[in-house]
Amino acid sequence: MKRLIVISLLLVAIGIGGFSALTHSGSDQESIDLGISFPNIAGGNQNVAFELVASRLPTQHDLMVYRVKNREVTPAAVQEIGKILGIDGEALPVEDGKKISMMGYSRGQSLQLLVWVDSGAIELRCGDTGAQLYPSLKPDLPSNEQAKQIALDFLEDIALLPSNEEIKACEIVNGGSYSQVYLEMVEETGKVIEKTVEEYPTHLLVRFPRMIDGHLVVGPGAKFGVRITDGGEVASIVRAWRNIEPYKDFEVKSPEEAYKQLEGGLGSHSLPPGCAHVSIQEIELGYWMESMDEQQDYVAPVYVLKGKCFDEDGNYTEEYTGYCEAVKKS
Repeated sequence: MKRLIVISLLLVAIGIGGFSALTHSGSDQESIDLGISFPNIAGGNQNVAFELVASRLPTQHDLMVYRVKNREVTPAAVQEIGKILGIDGEALPVEDGKKISMMGYSRGQSLQLLVWVDSGAIELRCGDTGAQLYPSLKPDLPSNEQAKQIALDFLEDIALLPSNEEIKACEIVNGGSYSQVYLEMVEETGKVIEKTVEEYPTHLLVRFPRMIDGHLVVGPGAKFGVRITDGGEVASIVRAWRNIEPYKDFEVKSPEEAYKQLEGGLGSHSLPPGCAHVSIQEIELGYWMESMDEQQDYVAPVYVLKGKCFDEDGNYTEEYTGYCEAVKKS
């Protein structure tokens, strides 16, 4: 049990990162950079028509901004974690120094520990991860409930068990899929088409969402998941969990203002080809977490706008999600 406690302390000690660009200042507040590195608005018809039909909108006038408790991620710190896990290799920088990697053999299989330098996010790969996640034969996967318990047992064993709130909110999804298809010629047209014989998942992903003050953490750095493969084996875990502390409250714009800004081309979203109309049916607040390979100094709130995409004939095509900064500019 002492070994598990030490692992937890070491992971907490290195699990941090940094952020980017919009300055907010007020008469009683110092100027700080709260900008968010949103992906650029992309895809589809940029002249798409928006419609706001959401009825229950957030009413908060201000929200807490959090400071990321940045600490240095060094090969020496990663080496110590690896030793506790039983990995006897050397911790070395990889991918132009963006990660520190350590490889070895422990728990009856090869293990690779990866730690992102800019965020402290960790990944543990077990065995031949690629072959496990995408096997050549249909895998024998556990039920969703069994997969959840396997993931929780594994995380408890390495002292990374989520909170009760996060465990209750966990979801199990197909981590990947294969399709068996055959080609068939259509006599009337002479065209060859693909027909699916069987489609099956290659592995399961047990995903744990993170909440801050009751708001969901979103963005490319909101990752905490365990991948379960054939026979209920754990193939990998990824945990991007920057440590934060309260900074101060900031005034937030209204949801209607956020909608207008997104409609005007600000914020971020990705539209499918052929999308002509977007119906915004829900607006909620969340906290944005940057990618695991980016520095982040502050975690700021964002508006998350959800709805549906329709083509020019009014046919539903797919779900829509857009994001807009929530902190009001002075």
